[in-house]
Amino acid sequence: MEGGDNSLYRVLNKTLRSENRREVVPWFGFLKLFDTALSKLPTVQECIWRGVAGDISQQFKEGDKLTWWSISSCSVSLKVVQDFLGSEENATLFMIEAKNAKNINGYTNYPDEQEVLLRPGTQLRVKGSALHHKGGLHVVHLAEVYDGHEAQLPNAMASLNLSSKSENKSASSKYKIYCFIHTFLLHEYRSK
Repeated sequence: MEGGDNSLYRVLNKTLRSENRREVVPWFGFLKLFDTALSKLPTVQECIWRGVAGDISQQFKEGDKLTWWSISSCSVSLKVVQDFLGSEENATLFMIEAKNAKNINGYTNYPDEQEVLLRPGTQLRVKGSALHHKGGLHVVHLAEVYDGHEAQLPNAMASLNLSSKSENKSASSKYKIYCFIHTFLLHEYRSK
């Protein structure tokens, strides 16, 4: 999907991000078809990752709610995103608690990337201040806001609703440890 500057992916996303919303009108038919196709794919409700070159972390303030108008390619694999960022001097890594991402792994030319998509118009809330690591890596923690409710990872929700308090702490701690380990490993990887 990511070809040259005139690839469908780049042209459509540029149009979706445009402040002139009239530019999107010619795309309505395609977007409806695309959204219908995405709705048939498996939903991903877990921590997903997206990396971009450059430090854009200052644009994300704790508690802010934002809308990503473009189609956002992400991965469930932190390693894939690390490899994508490569040796960028400055990069922003998004850790996203997804609730309605779509697994396109079976439909991509790169199945090893474990790719998932966030639909156009996905609403997100900034969960905390960005973490700034040595070497220029900036980590921003986002949670998808879906149907007016912030996304909670399914294992945390299941433990919250179906288990005792001690099990709740355990599941919540496992998730926090999981995210911490990923962030720590990324820091170690980037500092080498």
